[in-house]
Amino acid sequence: KAEEVVRELLSFTDRIRPMVSDTALDLHKALEAGKTVLLEGGQGTLLDVDHGTYPFVTSSSPIAGGATIGSGIGPTKIDSVIQNGEFAITAFGGVIGVGKAVVSGLVSTITILVLTLYFLASLPQVINIGLKFVPSSRRDRVSKLTNAIVSRIGSFVGGQAIIAALAAIFILIMGLIIGMPYPGPLAMVVLICGFIPLVGHFIGMAIVTVVSLTDSLTTAVIALTAYIVYVQIENYVITPRIMRKSLAIPGLVTIIAALLGASLLGLIGGLLAVPIAAAVLLILDEVVFPRAEQN
Repeated sequence: KAEEVVRELLSFTDRIRPMVSDTALDLHKALEAGKTVLLEGGQGTLLDVDHGTYPFVTSSSPIAGGATIGSGIGPTKIDSVIQNGEFAITAFGGVIGVGKAVVSGLVSTITILVLTLYFLASLPQVINIGLKFVPSSRRDRVSKLTNAIVSRIGSFVGGQAIIAALAAIFILIMGLIIGMPYPGPLAMVVLICGFIPLVGHFIGMAIVTVVSLTDSLTTAVIALTAYIVYVQIENYVITPRIMRKSLAIPGLVTIIAALLGASLLGLIGGLLAVPIAAAVLLILDEVVFPRAEQN
């Protein structure tokens, strides 16, 4: 029976042989080649030096240099120490964190989209209900003013969406022509940046240029130059034609509104600040200023 056991074990030789290696020699070769070797070990006393304590099979030693015990290399090869294992925890947690952030972002985006659609669909009913709280003598005036505000804000947001979409299409076409890396994702980034007042295109321009640098300096220069030219065309040709039906907002008001909104509510506040400022200006033009003139 012993011979049968030996023969059976020897039959595994060919399968095991490729997995067997002189680890000490491999480590020495790796270090001589300038590669990084990570030794993992627990720092403690009264534990098994080579195998740790079951079920934790990490080798343990009261000194950091003990991590090399059993590896075939000496402690003089250690040039840095991760004292509390935060590197591994951070790396693993970072991967999980990125996954959670992506899923959370998708869920939040879908939720906001659905709520926005529901809000837009029920907006006329909400306005009618709100107008019932207004005295009948002023209801007609408030109704006209409310509808004017909604119309102007809708024109502003719709025009901004068209402008952002045109910029994204331009980046996509330009990226495909000049061979820019990731033209599709960059177009989506520019689309989002198009809704950010004042600095949106600067952010998009920086991202497009940096990503283009990963391909070549020539691609980055062409992308940056073309983007700058497009921004000028957008500012002087596209925006005036699209935004002529919306409320004109002075540049100083836009800057102040965007800064206040961003400081109070972050990016969302910065995006909402300009339409709210447009509504306030409309109220001033239609209510406050005419009343001041009459008095």
